[in-house]
Amino acid sequence: MGYDDVPPRISVRDMREGEEAARKIFSQKKFNWAYEREWRVLGPVGKVQICEKDIVRSIYLGSRINYRNRQQIVRVFKKSDIRIYYMNVMGYTHDWVRID
Repeated sequence: MGYDDVPPRISVRDMREGEEAARKIFSQKKFNWAYEREWRVLGPVGKVQICEKDIVRSIYLGSRINYRNRQQIVRVFKKSDIRIYYMNVMGYTHDWVRID
């Protein structure tokens, strides 16, 4: 993830192809979010194979994720070494809770 206070430049060519424009937009956030040190995995629509072992170590789920979707993600990764956390919001603070 890139962090900057200036929005990414989208060229006419990017807009025609679409995919490059989407990559630029989804790969950048405002600089004041840099403390998150966020990584995003962008890929084509559909199933994407991740071949390297241990490439993903943790999954963080936002506080607004639908319970059914959360359970489905937990079920898929249950037998893996990937740690799954969800955001628990309490007033103006939040905490990451590990799902076992």
